[in-house]
Amino acid sequence: MANPGDVRRRGLGLFCLIAAAGMLIVGQTALKPHLQSLAFLLYWMGCFGFTMGAIWMALMDVRAVGRRLRNEQRELIQKTLEEVERDQKEKSED
Repeated sequence: MANPGDVRRRGLGLFCLIAAAGMLIVGQTALKPHLQSLAFLLYWMGCFGFTMGAIWMALMDVRAVGRRLRNEQRELIQKTLEEVERDQKEKSED
């Protein structure tokens, strides 16, 4: 189950990705004849910014998922070791 941080991060990443794709399509079709000099530069810098935002959110998500996975593995190992110790104590008491 995703926590609220995951939902927020993935939603923002999706927004950035959709915005970049939309800007790419519109910039190469409807706005192509109108984008010149400074407007051209600013428009494509904005598109680049949304692309970098999507990449950044993806990297942050990978980092968060990796951290959660390490924590779950650590908990599983700890729980397994506790069960082994408990079983050994039960066997030694018998």
